[in-house]
Amino acid sequence: MNIEDKIAMWNKERGLVVWDINLEMKLILEEAKEYYDAETLVDKFDAFLDLGFVAHGSAFKYTHNSVNNKEFEEFISLLGIIRKDFQSLINIYHEDFRDLANSGLEIVLKYNNKKSSEKNEFGKIIKPKDFVGPEKELQELLDSYMNKGENKND
Repeated sequence: MNIEDKIAMWNKERGLVVWDINLEMKLILEEAKEYYDAETLVDKFDAFLDLGFVAHGSAFKYTHNSVNNKEFEEFISLLGIIRKDFQSLINIYHEDFRDLANSGLEIVLKYNNKKSSEKNEFGKIIKPKDFVGPEKELQELLDSYMNKGENKND
């Protein structure tokens, strides 16, 4: 099962299948803000992956509900802008970047699975009080790809 299908399943298991343009835009913009506010590379990577996770979930709901909403398509382009920005920061492109992003999304999914199905008043899944984010594993993943790139130049 590919990562997109796993994210769709995660949303289904939590009853997140109804298209709500206001919720989707709120989540996407929240993650984009986290990306631009992040001060470390791993925090930018985490926010980039969270945005990807939300975008894949939004795309699932979008197609699952046969919605035709140009506004959503324009916001999804934000992911492409952020992807290019992050790629330029780490200087990893093409297949290596796709592998890095997919591996990162698998880590984010693992940590998101530790969350409950409980939602706040806006419909966002709530993190448990003792939730520890994926930053340590994401840093190790980033380091492995950054070192891989350095070794290519040897």
